[in-house]
Amino acid sequence: MGTLLEQFVFTAGDGSEMVVTVVEDAEAGQRFVHGKELASGREHRVALDPSLSLAAVSASLFATAAPAALRAALLPLDRYHLVHVGTQECERSIAASLLVQSKAAWTATLVAALGPNYEVVASHTLQATHAILFCHRSARPLLGDVRSGAVATGLGAGDTRLGNKGGVGLALDVGGARVCFVASHLTAHQKKSAERNPVRNREFHKISAELAKLLAPGAPPPDDGADPLRGAFDVVAWSGDLNYRVDLPRDAADDLIAARDFAGLLAADQLAGALASGAAWAGYAEAPVAFPPTYKFDAAADGALDVYDTSPKRRVPSYTDRVLVASRDAAAARIVDYGSVADLRSSDHRPVAATLSLAVDAATAKEATLGQHQSQVCAVM
Repeated sequence: MGTLLEQFVFTAGDGSEMVVTVVEDAEAGQRFVHGKELASGREHRVALDPSLSLAAVSASLFATAAPAALRAALLPLDRYHLVHVGTQECERSIAASLLVQSKAAWTATLVAALGPNYEVVASHTLQATHAILFCHRSARPLLGDVRSGAVATGLGAGDTRLGNKGGVGLALDVGGARVCFVASHLTAHQKKSAERNPVRNREFHKISAELAKLLAPGAPPPDDGADPLRGAFDVVAWSGDLNYRVDLPRDAADDLIAARDFAGLLAADQLAGALASGAAWAGYAEAPVAFPPTYKFDAAADGALDVYDTSPKRRVPSYTDRVLVASRDAAAARIVDYGSVADLRSSDHRPVAATLSLAVDAATAKEATLGQHQSQVCAVM
């Protein structure tokens, strides 16, 4: 029981419809979103932060980006043979993605941005985390053995975990090289960083081990103590909201940003510390970081752009969004460009992108089987 706040029909990108009802339970101090699929009658119920406005609930269901903006900032026509796009809170919030899992609108946006010379190799969804891989038609004969999988590390215990956090892997052969792309969303928050950072490290190891089992079953364990995923593939490109923070007071971080002293910020970066100690990401490399922290920005208002958190929490600007690459052979993969896209301001993060050069053998060209799509939502309703 509760007070009805709003009710509307939501149409997903695939054309399916759902009646969405927003209810306030004042006694419990909670707000709920209830969804009922019109075609199947299946029902979903999600608890939300009671401070979330009705406008925010609706916006989280419908949010996406414009193809023209993506093309201008990230996806110039016909430049790349392969394009991997990993997103977190894709199309809508984590909670809203429990109601509507379809990423059809986002896929259509990317298709429109990339143009007719690209086709989908594979896509996979884990609640609000989504990964999709495109190939240019000129590279299609070099691809084969496409597979995907996802590992949930979110709320829950043991093997019963929600997909609000976790990783999605897309694996394939590219000109004789075994390549795996990973998109992940690790646990958040900076408070109690001494506790949170080891959690992020553990999530990395869990995702790596379980994706290796899913995507490379039977692969022998690595001889050099490498994590299982790196041991199973020639190249692993891992991207996402890894949520590692900068361990500095806010004012100190602001001073370093103003001075564009990114090295000073990275000296206090938790991910850099994990790499240096070997606690996680051993064998992975990141290109030099020559851009400001990508989190957390205020919403653009009154012409004020790229302003870091001015809320009472005053979160420390951090490099939460990263791309890391591991290669069995130093010549197999090389990062040739790495940066943040400051002009895409659709969230409190700024996206990052890396360009990789992969060494391939054109003699392996064959007819590829593409277009695999999977959706995986780990949820308890």
